[in-house]
Amino acid sequence: MDKTPEVKSNPNSEMEVNFEAALENYLNEDFGDLEEGSITPGVVVRIGKEHVLVDVNFKSEGQIPIAEFLDAAGELEVGVGDQIDVYVVSKNESEGTISLSRERAKRMQLFDKLEDIQEKDDVITGKIVRRIKGGYTVDLGGVEAFLPGSHVDLRPVPDMDALVGQEFEFRVLKINRRRSNVIVSRRVLLEERRDSMRKDLLKTLEEGQTVTGRVKNITEYGVFVDLGGLDGL
Repeated sequence: MDKTPEVKSNPNSEMEVNFEAALENYLNEDFGDLEEGSITPGVVVRIGKEHVLVDVNFKSEGQIPIAEFLDAAGELEVGVGDQIDVYVVSKNESEGTISLSRERAKRMQLFDKLEDIQEKDDVITGKIVRRIKGGYTVDLGGVEAFLPGSHVDLRPVPDMDALVGQEFEFRVLKINRRRSNVIVSRRVLLEERRDSMRKDLLKTLEEGQTVTGRVKNITEYGVFVDLGGLDGL
């Protein structure tokens, strides 16, 4: 007969072991491999008077100034439970803290979009917000671009201030992410459309044909008439 004395388990000791194991697992948990300088999805978990808490599956939530969530009218754009993209500014694994930015995430995504538009020779709509030395500042939906005065139109604009506040389509000429510089042109786009109209018009014009045009300029030697992409004398 086995005389070995029975060893009774200690519930408190088991609880301590389980807690330590859980804590160790928590500290060693993979929190999505968040990298500084990257964009990651997050969920709004709390909205305060000055900050918004966003959960990005890290050891703690990130705190973002509420100003980054207000629209042009000062109204809050998000609610608790909304999924948003945020930029990882910095993180401290040992302290379990993380710094996030929504504005920087939006800027990075917009620059990605602008580079794609430039690569595809596509167009983007922007709003001329003010006159500056040498041209205008154009709002492209979160990124300000420079529109040189020589790229505003095909011809000199009589009233430069009249364009402020208006929306136009632009071609992206140059992008510098590091300096956050973007240069756009409206004239290039107008030239492309004019050339396309000119080619189409030349296919239909015939000698002896009567057409309607708009007087562009009157000189000593004749009148220049715009036939819709092609000037006639």
